[in-house]
Amino acid sequence: MRNHDVFARAVTAIVFIAALLPGSAPARAADPEVDRLLEILVQKHLLTKQEAASVRAEVKQEGQAPAATAPTGAATASTPAATTAAASPSAPVTAGSASAASAATPAPSVAASRAQAAPQAAKPTGAPGEHKTNLQERAQELTAKLPFKISGYGQLQWSSLPGAGSTFQLRRERIVVNGDEGKLANFRVEVEASRTPSLLDSYVRLNLSPYAKLTFGQFKVPFSQESLRFASTLLTVERSQVVNSLVPGRDNGSNGRDIGVELGGSYNFSETTGVDYAVAVLNGATVDRKDDNNRKDFAGRLAVRPLRGLSLAGDYYKGALGANEVSRARQGAEIAYTYRPLTLEGEFIWGHDGAVREQGWYGLGAWKFSKQWEGVVRVDSYDPNRSLPGVSVTSYLGGVNWYFAPGLRWQLNYGREDSQNRARNLFLSQIQFQF
Repeated sequence: MRNHDVFARAVTAIVFIAALLPGSAPARAADPEVDRLLEILVQKHLLTKQEAASVRAEVKQEGQAPAATAPTGAATASTPAATTAAASPSAPVTAGSASAASAATPAPSVAASRAQAAPQAAKPTGAPGEHKTNLQERAQELTAKLPFKISGYGQLQWSSLPGAGSTFQLRRERIVVNGDEGKLANFRVEVEASRTPSLLDSYVRLNLSPYAKLTFGQFKVPFSQESLRFASTLLTVERSQVVNSLVPGRDNGSNGRDIGVELGGSYNFSETTGVDYAVAVLNGATVDRKDDNNRKDFAGRLAVRPLRGLSLAGDYYKGALGANEVSRARQGAEIAYTYRPLTLEGEFIWGHDGAVREQGWYGLGAWKFSKQWEGVVRVDSYDPNRSLPGVSVTSYLGGVNWYFAPGLRWQLNYGREDSQNRARNLFLSQIQFQF
């Protein structure tokens, strides 16, 4: 049994739709494109000549049919009243009234309906900003349904440092993707996009309980409160020299990261007191690389919160450096106190790489004068080799942070560096945006 009758009806519907697209007119029925389409269907033996002629006649008849009369009491799009009502942004059209009208009276033709709808679609109803607000709300709804969130920040810096000259630079351009699988697990991917793009974070964390979370991948080594803090939340433009020089993962240029597995968690005695811990087994090499020896490195951190705003912590790291497995160790002690506008922080870090013993410390104080303005001072010292005299470097720094808009911050730091009986000035200024 041939299916031409069924197919002919389908083709007729397709041609009707083409004839009634926006910008169509009754003359569209004689459009050469329609005739060409029918000729192709006949050549492909999908339609007979008689069926093509029937379709052409039906299209022509539809194109020449007059618009149906509008429901009683309603103005058609061709009348001045309808044109005015459709063009006016203060004339809302509710779904309820449209449904009642269609149920009580015959529906207008497709062409007439499109003619009525076109002026209404040209301008959104409501206040001028309503359409934009609706789009923003819709975008937020769609974003909320995604299984991940994209964020990031950028930092434009101007610096004048001893021995390095004066320069502008894109200090950081970070893109972060965070997501979760309900309460069971969450993941994080962070990329540094400035200069040569590099992968910073890439891990999955299993939330076994509030007291035990298991992390796999590339993440920050659990050592030093200043190292663990996001760069976008630092109170100074740069971290202290002792943290950049001695903290595992920063002493080898890996932004404080390594590859391995970590077990950590928190236990709260009350709303303001508790204990936080983290232990990790790591490669001990730089980021995004396999281990460079047969030993694994170990890192651990324990923080106690005995009072509201007060934290006391200890850090430990033990591993081997390079293919020769040179002994490498770090220890650290921390204190942090925050009370209303006041912030106080300090760390003392010491350790060795083979026979070379190093140590250093820093102390920081900050005061929030208002929601927008904050002052900060810091003193830090670093001795790269305790067996050699006169090699330690001490720096004194003061600065101001201006939070001048949501997601925007300007930082200005001025300092003095004392090294080998020489004093040199340093100047740092940084604009940061977040999204």
